Amino acid sequence: MARRIVVAALLLAAAAHAEEEFGHRGQVVPFGFFSYSHVSANDQSIEIVSIAPGVLWFFTDSIAIGGSPRYAFTSAALGGSSAHLLGLEPIVAVAVPLAAQVALFPRFGMEFSWIWSGGTTSNSITLDGFAPVVFFPVPHLYLGVGPQLRTDLVNDSSKVTSVGIATEIGGWF
Repeated sequence: MARRIVVAALLLAAAAHAEEEFGHRGQVVPFGFFSYSHVSANDQSIEIVSIAPGVLWFFTDSIAIGGSPRYAFTSAALGGSSAHLLGLEPIVAVAVPLAAQVALFPRFGMEFSWIWSGGTTSNSITLDGFAPVVFFPVPHLYLGVGPQLRTDLVNDSSKVTSVGIATEIGGWF
């Protein structure tokens, strides 16, 4: 009888520990990122600041869906006009454990954006890929860094493709 109680207790403890790990069904993952870019070409200089909070939900183990609103401000020097961007992005993500405190958390989305610049407006549809390696310094918190690729699929004004490194902070419950 005592062995059965010990085995049951160990199984319950293992199940409780597994639920604490990142990427399990039912977990909600709020996240966000902030980015700054400086572009310089042909005696022109552009500063871009972007913020994008978001939330993902693991509908099954390791696979999440969610979304993220984004706001960006672009400032152009030498008489260029500034621009504001407001976007909404549905996202699909996959959690791939690499070690006890590390995982790969790639995600893909398609952002639908509206841009206001100098009294004119335009629309954009952008394909977005982000593949951060996330570190878990404490339970239910992660810090991530990884490559990001964004390319316009449809843009009223001009097609832009950007490649860079992005950071992120998030958690789960």
